[in-house]
Amino acid sequence: MILVQNHRQLLSGSKYLLFSILILLLACSPKTLVVKRDDDKKEDENEIVAVDADAEAKRVKEIALLLPLNLTSLNPSTLNTISSFNRIATPLDFYQGFRMGLDSLQKEGYKLRVSVFDTKDDTAEITRLANLPAIRKADLIIGPIYPKEINAFNSFSKKGKMYFISPLSPQLPTENNTYLITTNATLEAHAAYAASFVYEQWKPSKVVFVKSSNSNDDRFFKAFREDIKAKNSQVSIVETGTTNLRANLQRGGKNILVVPSIDRAFWNTVFNNLDNVEGEVYIIAHPNFENIENINLEKAQKFNVHFTSSHYTDINNAAVKKFWAGYIRRYQNEPTDFAVKGFDIAYQFGKLLANEGKNYPKAMGKVFKSLHNDFMFESTEKGFLNKKLNMLRVQDFQFVEQ
Repeated sequence: MILVQNHRQLLSGSKYLLFSILILLLACSPKTLVVKRDDDKKEDENEIVAVDADAEAKRVKEIALLLPLNLTSLNPSTLNTISSFNRIATPLDFYQGFRMGLDSLQKEGYKLRVSVFDTKDDTAEITRLANLPAIRKADLIIGPIYPKEINAFNSFSKKGKMYFISPLSPQLPTENNTYLITTNATLEAHAAYAASFVYEQWKPSKVVFVKSSNSNDDRFFKAFREDIKAKNSQVSIVETGTTNLRANLQRGGKNILVVPSIDRAFWNTVFNNLDNVEGEVYIIAHPNFENIENINLEKAQKFNVHFTSSHYTDINNAAVKKFWAGYIRRYQNEPTDFAVKGFDIAYQFGKLLANEGKNYPKAMGKVFKSLHNDFMFESTEKGFLNKKLNMLRVQDFQFVEQ
């Protein structure tokens, strides 16, 4: 089953208590996490320290975590409202999962030092932080998390040869950067995976693209077309809207459709047009199909809707159950997708850094199995891109792995 992102519930009690709880969540755990103020006394940038191999292996590795927590702008008098709390919900969820990932590493004997920096969701603040010695000398930088912040930090990373992880956004910066590590697959990677699946599993001679009036569909269409044609130049590509959809279907045969819309009303129209079709129907949907509210899952199963996903969480897995119970016990709330991502990134990259030191990029070619995101990175001119994806379908009103 796919775990659908939970809407964060406000904690009960005084709004001032809620504000205090938020600050306490960012307090340090001495053996695992050290939260540094970014205005601490700066070290001498010209200092040269001789370090032998044994000392380097024993050295506690440094991680800089950049999140838009906006702590300085929080107002305790309004923090008990949905709008004010949701401003920091995503990074806070990620941070809470991240802390649990660090705790798991600590229990296994790993030691890491993590400094947390508030980016304030502001590009000017990103520029200031990027010039701090604590950031420039970190062994690993995780964050920023939002596209505009990533774009702002990207040039500093490239110039300073600093590897940094984009933990949530699949959107790449405008400038290529081989020091960027993107953990969520791009839309083009999703389209390529879907095209390979269609070619290998369904072996089509014809693919019908069902287009809505939304121009956002075109990006997925373009990438899918290029990839399927590269595998079979003879495959016929037909573009149509819903009005002429039935006229482009094969009676009694296998019909392969690509429907990248994420609009529920459009999908309802597609489903209605497919009712009573004589023949099999198989549909490739947009990766965000699972997020369409109140989608008709009965019809989605009937017409074999498939879609790619960068995450798949098996709630029957013992490790997932342990994390789930631990998170609820610690934070009195169920983990969201962002929290599970935070755990995975802290655990996988923390262990990689502790074991490999600054040579960790050379060890990123293998598959890393995680609770939410699996990782399999490919080194490209755009950086390290995660190419590990899953194909999901609808079964018994749930999303299951193909």
